[in-house]
Amino acid sequence: MTQALVVRRFFVLITMLFVSFARAESATVEGRWLTSQSVIDVRDCGGQLCGVIERLLLPEHIDQSQLLDVKNKDRTLRARPVLGMNLLMDFGALVSGQTHYPKGRVYHPDHGRDYKASLTLISPDQLEIEGCVFAFCQREQWSRLPPCEGDRCPID
Repeated sequence: MTQALVVRRFFVLITMLFVSFARAESATVEGRWLTSQSVIDVRDCGGQLCGVIERLLLPEHIDQSQLLDVKNKDRTLRARPVLGMNLLMDFGALVSGQTHYPKGRVYHPDHGRDYKASLTLISPDQLEIEGCVFAFCQREQWSRLPPCEGDRCPID
């Protein structure tokens, strides 16, 4: 084996290791996610995983800052704004590299209640959330969005 071939194989091996580490680092549920109705920022909130509503996918003429949680079963919470609301509860701590959170709760503002839920990162750019009532479950896949850059927060 020539020295050039050994050096080339060494660089290929180093490159493959670097790519593997980079992919493992990006395997996290943390980040901005596009759902069927909104943009959710999954992040650490005081040592717990949370999912904050960043934006709703509504027509431009609707002032999203004025939308309130009017369907909440708890009457004392009906005056809180929907934007900035945490939808994900009781999942525990956000752990780097953890791709499955089997037990938690998801709040659905359209229904005014929360449901048992799980989160599973099915690929670096796809997060699946499953919400259940009794034995009836519904799944939705969320797509990862790029991070905000200053005041610019892309949604595609």
